[in-house]
Amino acid sequence: MARILVTGGTGYIGSHTVVELMQQGYDVIIVDNLSNSNKDMLDGIAAIVGKYPDFEQVDCNDAPAMCDVMDRYADIEAVIHFAASKAVGESVEKPLLYYRNNLVSLLNLLELMQQYSIQHLVFSSSCTVYGQPEILPVTENAPIQPALSPYGNTKQICEEVITDTAYADKNIHAILLRYFNPIGAHESAEIGELPIGVPQNLIPFVTQTAAGIREQLKVFGNDYNTPDGSCIRDYINVTDLAKAHVAAVKRLTEGKQKKSVEVFNIGTGRGLSVLEIINAFEKVTGQSLNYAIVGRREGDIEQVWADPTFANEELGWKEKKSVEETLLSSTHVMLDKHISVQQLLISSLIALVGIVAIVLMMVMDDSDSTLSMALLTIGIILLLFALYRFFTKSHETVYKPTGSVVRTGSLYMDTVELQNLQQMIKKNDFPVSSRISFKEGGNGRLDYMASKDGRFVAIQLFQFVPYTYEPVSDKLYYTDDGAVFVYVNASEENRTIPTAHYAEILCKYNPVGVDIITGETIDLSQKDLVATPLSALIVKLGK
Repeated sequence: MARILVTGGTGYIGSHTVVELMQQGYDVIIVDNLSNSNKDMLDGIAAIVGKYPDFEQVDCNDAPAMCDVMDRYADIEAVIHFAASKAVGESVEKPLLYYRNNLVSLLNLLELMQQYSIQHLVFSSSCTVYGQPEILPVTENAPIQPALSPYGNTKQICEEVITDTAYADKNIHAILLRYFNPIGAHESAEIGELPIGVPQNLIPFVTQTAAGIREQLKVFGNDYNTPDGSCIRDYINVTDLAKAHVAAVKRLTEGKQKKSVEVFNIGTGRGLSVLEIINAFEKVTGQSLNYAIVGRREGDIEQVWADPTFANEELGWKEKKSVEETLLSSTHVMLDKHISVQQLLISSLIALVGIVAIVLMMVMDDSDSTLSMALLTIGIILLLFALYRFFTKSHETVYKPTGSVVRTGSLYMDTVELQNLQQMIKKNDFPVSSRISFKEGGNGRLDYMASKDGRFVAIQLFQFVPYTYEPVSDKLYYTDDGAVFVYVNASEENRTIPTAHYAEILCKYNPVGVDIITGETIDLSQKDLVATPLSALIVKLGK
């Protein structure tokens, strides 16, 4: 399949786009100077896709180095250009940096495309080219307003450079994707927004504040002409955004483009304020944020959101993930690995017994006796088992906001049960009469992740297709102002749920809740509550 050059491919949007390209069968070569990213992102890409993309640590402003890359990868069919400085606030403080990085890199790239007969370019543009639009939502035909920041101005100039180049050189074809505010992370949590230094975007600040990495979140202004006074933006899931780039590449390489330069808005069509985002994050995660209102930030646009109709109809692209789901995808930073003191003590005890057995063997007079050999064998086995437990059992995942241990597992079901559960989840309808029967193996699989205190629960459905399980649902999260009680009976026998063990947790909530799988009303205060074999009980509790 075609080879695609992705500049800035280890960055936030770039890495997600590389994943989508590789999953569609494209060969990818990344060029990135790692100024605002980390080479470890390549490991995350490989963990998702199963292989590494080609990578060159090169600055796009370095024309000779870029020429060398082109010499070594002679089969490049299209270029996706992300490499640029991208923070509005920083651009006001460092305009020369932004003009040099953002303009020179594009000029170098266009000259090399002509030199090496590369015809197709997808350019990472921005809604900032619209400035403060007069009419909302904004369409692709909206007038280009004077830029409010050097960053926005570089995007306007870059678009003009591409348009003029394509006019002069009929072999150059380009798609300009004017996207709005990308948020979220890949559902695998292997890649996400990991900026070098201080973040410039809202969501990293939100998640870092929630996780305790940052003491306080600053909201820049609450006196704008908006319902709550804070700026309004169109927040688009980064994976959905990445898919738009794949659609653009396909449109170019398959010759479906109708003009030499096409422009598409990539957004949701829904504007949300900064305070609405904060409130939504608090609602879906159950985590309060420490934030403060401060003065306006120079260069910020008051409000802007997209009309994505043209992209939906002409490009064949449409966003799929809600803002709420996207915010939850950003909460992988809320999970952390801790050493389990209990498991560490067990492993240490096993190791101690092994050492004692070996010491007894050494002090015995007859080291060749059957008993001494048995002690030696037992000692070695116990030491090896202790090491195995240490590396596999001693670390546990915890939900940072509450410190609660997160358990993971899988439940299996047949195809009919899988389809039933799919429909119930899709409709958010769990009737009382519906029961999902789990078994030891089957064509369907439910993966779950749940904190013991019920404040964080995630599930995802998979279907077996030779020879692996493929996801058939998005990762779904269940968190709210209450709690979720999870009990899994993986045995072949009925188990009485030891509700007394959870009395400290349950006393905070109404013990009468709803089983989100069956829709039944469950009273967790009952002492004789029974879980059937190979089943899961997930009960939603209110305060």
